[in-house]
Amino acid sequence: MSTPTAQAPDAAHIARRQNELAGRKLLPKRQLVDGSYIGSQIVLDSRKNHGIELVGPVKQNNPRNHIKSGYDLSAFKIDWDGQFAICPQGKRSTGWWSATSHTILSR
Repeated sequence: MSTPTAQAPDAAHIARRQNELAGRKLLPKRQLVDGSYIGSQIVLDSRKNHGIELVGPVKQNNPRNHIKSGYDLSAFKIDWDGQFAICPQGKRSTGWWSATSHTILSR
């Protein structure tokens, strides 16, 4: 068990800990994490770099999902390995981003 500093990104802690476990030959096949540790890039990196299936709650749909027009997340097919999504009309996404927000650190 380790506790990172408050300003350290949570996903960086997961990658660092996985590297430590790899060095000790103690990698799990599946790692359960809470919502602050889960994201598309860390899920892909965990699988690619260490063969770990990272499992945790996905981010919920936008709070505006009560609006009756448009689609919510469940209407899209996401191919994590191929790094693309397909919309309800069958169109494939043209880009893949590993993060949707940035953290600014002040000292």
